Amino acid sequence: MGPCPPGLTLDRKDNNKGYNPKNCRWAARRQQNRNTRANRRVLFRGRRLLISDLAREYCVPLPRVLARLKRGWSPEDAVTVPAGARHTNARLLTLNGETHCIADWARKVGINCATLSRRLATGSPLRQALTSPISQKRKSRILLFRGREQTLQDWARQLKIPPQRISQRLNQLHWSVEEALTTPVGAPRKTTHWVVLDGQRMGITAAATRLGVSAAFIRYRAVHGIPLRKSKQPRRKYRYQGQLLTIGQWAKKLRIPVSTLHDRLRRGWTVRETLTGCRA
Repeated sequence: MGPCPPGLTLDRKDNNKGYNPKNCRWAARRQQNRNTRANRRVLFRGRRLLISDLAREYCVPLPRVLARLKRGWSPEDAVTVPAGARHTNARLLTLNGETHCIADWARKVGINCATLSRRLATGSPLRQALTSPISQKRKSRILLFRGREQTLQDWARQLKIPPQRISQRLNQLHWSVEEALTTPVGAPRKTTHWVVLDGQRMGITAAATRLGVSAAFIRYRAVHGIPLRKSKQPRRKYRYQGQLLTIGQWAKKLRIPVSTLHDRLRRGWTVRETLTGCRA
């Protein structure tokens, strides 16, 4: 075969045969990609062609051809039927003595054709695909404001505030319902909430700046009565050979990972066994 030409690699003419001089050739990357077992070929007017070649020859998008073949269309119809035209040889399904195509079944039972096709593609029987209830949308949140109860979308439509903004104010910023519905878009918050931090009364923004957290974090804790600053629990100390140290100090002194010491203690080892690594 001689030396390899630039830009080419070794390829087999017949993938069912081994590598030998009579079955090998130098081929470009594109030629090799066309000569793989993964490529699907169809019989079209006496010729056996790759689907990609067939789509390119008739100037039809490849995804459309693949989708039509998957629905059971013939290669002839897959490339010759115009886009949007109804296929005369559509897949027919029979149930209780009635035979219809997917579109007619969907129209008969009142569901979306794509929904029915998706159910059948996942392996659902025709009866189950036709009778399964369509999942209901999540119910909208009900808001009580000025003695009236309405959905969030209704309040947004009435007050001309985007529903996404109202939802953000309630769920992420933890505003009250009155603030979320009465504050115009882009306007600063009307009311200022005060919190107590380290014995001092200050605004939420000031408390967030002091603790290095977001204002939403402070507002959430203030609304739900959670302390703003977590109280530090005293670390437990362990006595061994006259020394009283924490787990971290013992780990540093003995050069043992802290996780190893904690794991030994959780397993019920004594302090001596944990620090020495020897069980009696």
